[in-house]
Order: sequence, then C-alpha cells, then structure tokens
Amino acid sequence: MRSGSSVTGKILEQARNAIYYFEPLRKLSFYSYANQPLTSIDDKKRYFATNKSVEKGKIQILKAHLNCKFRNTFVETLLDRAVSGCKICKKFNQCLKKNNSVPMVNKCLPQLQNVCNSANVRIAKVIRLDMNLVPELLQSDSNLYVVHLIRDPRAILRSRSKVGLKILEGEKHTKRLCSQIYYNAIKTIELKKIPQFKERIMTLFYENLSENPIAVTKDMYHFLHIPFTENVQEWIRRNMLGKNLNKNPFSVSARNSLFHTREWRLKSAYDFVKDVDEACLYVYKLLGYKAARDINHLRNISESFFDINRF
Repeated sequence: MRSGSSVTGKILEQARNAIYYFEPLRKLSFYSYANQPLTSIDDKKRYFATNKSVEKGKIQILKAHLNCKFRNTFVETLLDRAVSGCKICKKFNQCLKKNNSVPMVNKCLPQLQNVCNSANVRIAKVIRLDMNLVPELLQSDSNLYVVHLIRDPRAILRSRSKVGLKILEGEKHTKRLCSQIYYNAIKTIELKKIPQFKERIMTLFYENLSENPIAVTKDMYHFLHIPFTENVQEWIRRNMLGKNLNKNPFSVSARNSLFHTREWRLKSAYDFVKDVDEACLYVYKLLGYKAARDINHLRNISESFFDINRF
C-alpha cells in the first residue's frame, strides 16, 4: 500500500472504454487472514487456509476478471470496490440495488459480462501479488502485459504514517517492506531475461512517473498498446500538474507532482530516514535510490534521490 498504485491505476483508467478493477485481490487477502470463506457464484464456501491456496485463489480471481469469466470469481470480490468503483460497470451496480444476495449477483452478472466483453482494454490494479506468480498469468494469456510499479521505500513508509497507518511503523516492518521490494525487483529482472516475457513486463518507477507524468504515461500506454489520447493528456494536466495541493492524502487530484514526489523529504524526521537507509541500502544499490548523507542533503529537494540509470 501507498506505492503510488492508485495514481497509476487512475492514469490507466483514462484509456478509452477501459474496464478497471481496483484491487480485485483485496477481499481474498482480508478473508484468508481472518480465516473466513469466500462465496463462489454457485453459493459454495471456500476457505484459503494455506499460502498455496491463497496463491491459487489470486491466480483464479485475476484470470476471471481479466478474461470476463466472472463465474470463476467470488461474490465478495464482485461486491467490493474492484467492481463497484468501475466507471463503466454502472449497470451491474445499479442492477444489484444494494441487494448482495447470491441470486441477485447471478441475475445481474450478464450486465457485467457485456461491459467486460465490449471493453477495449481490461486493467487490474493489484498490490497483493508477488512477481513469482506472474509467469503463470503471462503463459495463460498472450495478450496480457504487466507493469511492475516500484517506489522509494522511505516515501511509502512516510505515506502510510501520514494516513494513520502507524501500526506499520518500526524496524521489523521496514525490513519486511524492503525485502519484498528487493525480491520482486530481482524476480522481474529474471523474467525479463526470458524471451517470451521480456517484451511483456515493464518496470515503472513512481518517481519517474510523478516527475515526468506525460512522457512516462505515453511510454506506458505505448508499451500496453493503448492509444494515448488527448483526453488522457488533459487528465494528467488537470490532476498531476495542478498548482493546488490537495489535502486529502488518498486523492490524486490537483497536486504539483514534482513537489508531491519529494515532499516526504521535508516532512520525515532525519533519524527515521537514516534508520530506513541503513535497513534498505541493498535495495537502493539495486534500484538506484540514494541514501541521505545528512539532514541538509535530505531537505534539499532540488536534488533527486533517484537515479533511473542504475536499474
């Protein structure tokens, strides 16, 4: 969480006639953690008690949503923000009329099916998927492309604390976060060496997107074979190059994106940054991030802490 994925997802959602799923794995993660079952479309309960079963569930849900095979997903996922927040899924959501019963979901499912089948592009914003599961998805669908988003761990941690997620602070969490970033980056490097995958995985640094939004978005759209229209550019100008800083930390609208990308350096305590630097230096060396030499270096936001040429 707080990796910049919401901004990236919103940018991709601007594609013409795109169906956009917001975190379709969210309910699976929550329910498996609480040892609660998900409900299949035929009203059967399924538990996810092991890591292996959770991984299989993630693959199943993503395949179902990206291929419009909604009978293979789960009721809780269809009722969650993954679909309720989809701009072109209004007929399905209106059909439900706040009736979350399995029969009603089945009755309304054709509405979602039609929208999905007619969409020009299907997009899923996913934050709960390790890169080791990506090969199975790529092998099962030759039209699937993956954008692997990476962000400075210091900015992620600062963003989490800013929205009240203080339970996630601490050395143990910092080490876990950097380990995840490193592991997934290494896996991405390995996958890009495989001929059938190398042209279908893009590494996207949030710092690069936020500081050069139009150029980087154009590259991303080109990679995904999606037309980069004037409407997309206008959305970026309005929402990422605005002069008014939005006080809602979950919003992506009307902010100066260069300032936003480096704002954590002005607001974070130097001791906190130093601790993260010490714990995550090996990640910086791989990805091209820079440790703060001192507090003056940290506060000087005219100097970038990111060198894309290192990755």
